[in-house]
Amino acid sequence: MLIILIFIIINAVVVETLINNGKQIAAVHFIHAFQLQESFPPVPLLKGYLKNRRRNSQVKTGNVRDIASAKVCCVA
Repeated sequence: MLIILIFIIINAVVVETLINNGKQIAAVHFIHAFQLQESFPPVPLLKGYLKNRRRNSQVKTGNVRDIASAKVCCVA
């Protein structure tokens, strides 16, 4: 019984560490591998991942537009 409890605690720490480091996809893989869906529902993790990816892609796209307009401005 103690071994099972330690195993559960270690898995929870690993999942939380992955999530806190922005590795939601790896966390979801780990969650499914060890059947931890009840403790860590994967859908909110995946939604958060997609939200961050969209936000980051918009920031990068904005930077590219600024760089492109600066090049056009300087060439003209």
